[in-house]
Amino acid sequence: MRALSDRHIWHPKGGLVDENYQPKLVYKRLMKLIHEEWTTRLTTKSDAGGEADFRGFHGRYKVTVKTTEGVSRSFDCDLKKGEENQWVFVLTP
Repeated sequence: MRALSDRHIWHPKGGLVDENYQPKLVYKRLMKLIHEEWTTRLTTKSDAGGEADFRGFHGRYKVTVKTTEGVSRSFDCDLKKGEENQWVFVLTP
């Protein structure tokens, strides 16, 4: 964070935090974009064949799958540009 402060940045007042390392409005806006607007949060149910789909930005996702019996498991997946991006999740008791 030090390199992004007004105290150490090359451009006067160009940091994301002020000289005392307190977040500036631009920092708060960036955090809001990253954690609220640019983050995909989705709850969906699979069809009768056990399939579900979604659209999202390219990047890493944590997918949590839960069965009707309550078995739950999380998986890390990468949504890659220019690929089909199909995943198969297997839950074992």
